[in-house]
Amino acid sequence: MAMCRIKKNVWAKAARGVGMVCVWGCLAIAPVFADVHANKGEIARANVSGDWEHPRGGAQALGVADEQLFDQYQLAWQYETGGSVKSSPVMTNGLVIAGSQNRYVHAIEIATGLMRWTFETGNIIEASPIVHRGVVIIGSDDGYVYALDGQTGAQRWSFLTDARVLAHAVVVADEEGRDVVIVGSYDSTLYAIDFLTGEKRWAFKIDSYVNGGASIYQDMAVFGGCDRQLYTVDVNTGEKLGQLDIGGEVAATPAIVERFAYLGQMQNELLAIDLETMAVVWQFHDKDFPFVASVAVEGDRLVIGSRSRRVYCLDRHTGDLLWETRTRGAVDSSPVIAGDRVVVGTGGGRVLILDLQTGDPVWSYDVGEAITATPAVAHGMIVIGCENGNIYAFKREVEKKVLDNTTGDSQ
Repeated sequence: MAMCRIKKNVWAKAARGVGMVCVWGCLAIAPVFADVHANKGEIARANVSGDWEHPRGGAQALGVADEQLFDQYQLAWQYETGGSVKSSPVMTNGLVIAGSQNRYVHAIEIATGLMRWTFETGNIIEASPIVHRGVVIIGSDDGYVYALDGQTGAQRWSFLTDARVLAHAVVVADEEGRDVVIVGSYDSTLYAIDFLTGEKRWAFKIDSYVNGGASIYQDMAVFGGCDRQLYTVDVNTGEKLGQLDIGGEVAATPAIVERFAYLGQMQNELLAIDLETMAVVWQFHDKDFPFVASVAVEGDRLVIGSRSRRVYCLDRHTGDLLWETRTRGAVDSSPVIAGDRVVVGTGGGRVLILDLQTGDPVWSYDVGEAITATPAVAHGMIVIGCENGNIYAFKREVEKKVLDNTTGDSQ
């Protein structure tokens, strides 16, 4: 996962807004946009059940999958992108989709690990994609936000910002029922873009980079900036509704439960914030290491990784520590909760599954280099990118039965 840079970055604007598509195999006919709108104030929902179409699972960024993780997995396939993968994959309509630092968006068949299509942008990609109504929305370091057909990779539109785009987008329906793409840029702006046309609806300027994604609470976009502020913005108008100094730069996406936002910051604190009063409810201080990852929240439990080489589980209501598990490297990867298990990547190159109740390690797999991307969990599989340039897919390891040759019974 990319993070706030304290020093100013040098950024060269790409001189193009149209990418190149490479497609393998037979193509489906590109579907047209459906004229379907959500009701006023509602979150625009994905149209395929059981998929993982948002890097944090949905517009509230809870990091929870509608799955039960198992205790044993095996490698199903690995796919070489040709560049470091900090982009967190999504899974939709039989495809895994992620960006790479080789400048391409890659669409890979879930069943086979084979490339379906690629789309070239003008610079490296660290942003994570989302999928909405069959359309992939992803940012690039070339400063563009792209909308691509999910099945073919054909470009629908592109929207140019004034700096690199590291944040993932979120889609919400405005008061007229029109879908709006909300996404931040390193030009210190949160943008609202019309989902159908790619035209700007509004722009909200802050005092530093927007690195993490926005989450949705009622009719508000909630996000943190590298100016150490948490903001709430009206999704219809772009008007600022609230602002809170949280004491540290924000690289992550807030998780929203009821009226509360949960997020870590770069000054080593994890906070719970009441969005109605814009007040801090509780704070948890790490051992002098920043929080880059986003949290996962299920029931009363909140899970987050830290650069202290630990995964923490806290009581969501009080901030009390329930358990901590040491890892072999810093944890910038955001955890995903699935049933009574948690899966996360580590800077030490391991994919870990932990018991949600105790934090005990259940399973691990060593990919050899750092993992900062967030896992995708859907269809009985775990998919995650690695800085070695590979995307890995794991499936449940089924215990093999040995056939007794004398009786024909399995043992």
